[in-house]
Amino acid sequence: MKRIGQPLYDAWGAVRTTVYYDEETDTMAHHHEQDVEAIVENNKRLQNLNDGYSPSRELKRVGSIPLQVAEKWRIEAGLGVEFWQWPKKEQNAFFLKRLRSSDNRHFRTADKI
Repeated sequence: MKRIGQPLYDAWGAVRTTVYYDEETDTMAHHHEQDVEAIVENNKRLQNLNDGYSPSRELKRVGSIPLQVAEKWRIEAGLGVEFWQWPKKEQNAFFLKRLRSSDNRHFRTADKI
């Protein structure tokens, strides 16, 4: 595969996309990368800040999931891109289930969710 052009960045400079082309198979592939270290470090800080509730206790902060991690979880679950058009309540349930796993605790922004 041959890289086409220079890598592109999203509007926030967080996700780097590189496009490749394979002449033999006449196919293209997009490779996405995201440095999640700053997000994980901020999540750790927020976990230790308070219990995650707003002053009125009407809202609770639960997690900050990097876009590429969310995409990885969606693909691993065998879900197509239509997932992003699901009702927010169903998307939230999908992500809460993963955030509750101890393997993903570094994406939580409150200790208990």
